[in-house]
Amino acid sequence: MQHSELTGTIIQKAIELHQTLGPGQTPARYAKELVAVLRDADLSLRDAGLTLRQRVKAWQQAGERWHLVGTLDLVVGDLVGVSVTTRNSPPGDRQRGHLRRMVVQAHGLPVGLALNFGPYKVSIGRVDERGK
Repeated sequence: MQHSELTGTIIQKAIELHQTLGPGQTPARYAKELVAVLRDADLSLRDAGLTLRQRVKAWQQAGERWHLVGTLDLVVGDLVGVSVTTRNSPPGDRQRGHLRRMVVQAHGLPVGLALNFGPYKVSIGRVDERGK
């Protein structure tokens, strides 16, 4: 499965989830429910050989020491890392930079998604290994 198809599915399910739950939930609730809907998604992640991991810590080495960069709410296979927030504004450069450090640099994943379950809609920030 291509990561572009997978990110499309994740975004679609996030939008449907926001319409179902509505605004005002915690990021943890949105992340938990997103995992549940992805497990029940019409495309079978297991058939594609993809696993869902929750609350994955991102560590990065600096010299001889390791430090925690952050925690990804969801990692799908070895393709996409997802961060869930509930901010009033779309993901900005700072949030995408932090996501890039967690996803691309710390985990070596090709794509990262920042899903912001805002008061009116889901805003999406995307980063990839090319720095875009």
